[in-house]
Amino acid sequence: MAASSNRCSLSASNVLNFIFTLMIVYFSLENVASVADEITDFLLCRKCGHEVVRATHLINIPSKLSLRQRNSTLGGVPGILIQRFRNPHGMNFEIITAGKADVLEDVQKYSDDTWFPNYSWWIITCPHCGQHIGWTYRINSQGTSTDTRPDQFYGLVLENLLDLKEAESLIHFPKAYGF
Repeated sequence: MAASSNRCSLSASNVLNFIFTLMIVYFSLENVASVADEITDFLLCRKCGHEVVRATHLINIPSKLSLRQRNSTLGGVPGILIQRFRNPHGMNFEIITAGKADVLEDVQKYSDDTWFPNYSWWIITCPHCGQHIGWTYRINSQGTSTDTRPDQFYGLVLENLLDLKEAESLIHFPKAYGF
């Protein structure tokens, strides 16, 4: 009788260890899933699919020179400021701003016709395909760093970007593949 009692307690101990192990695996997988979601929240170049900006690098930098402003969720990040601007040639652009972006910057610096006072700007393109992505803004000599704006940021043309999740939903498999 003592032997069977030991088998039951060992069995209960094994079951508890098994449940504990399952809990560890479950919570570990949940953390991996959230990290994977964070990694995949990118805005891509609409022309070639290059990962231009991580959604978590989007920042809101309002300009009094915008024609219109609205907020939206982009790349899973809520409250992203989208601003509409018109350039001197009459072209309209919806712009979002980011603190970091993987872009190629033109060498020509411009100080006139800036949408962000006290900032000079450079044209930026996709480093993979050369598509116009937007502009780099850097505080110029008349600018002050006493406000909360960064010394540099990127103004990205929303029309030239594509949310990764949206891109994944566009992938189509022929019915013959059975997907």
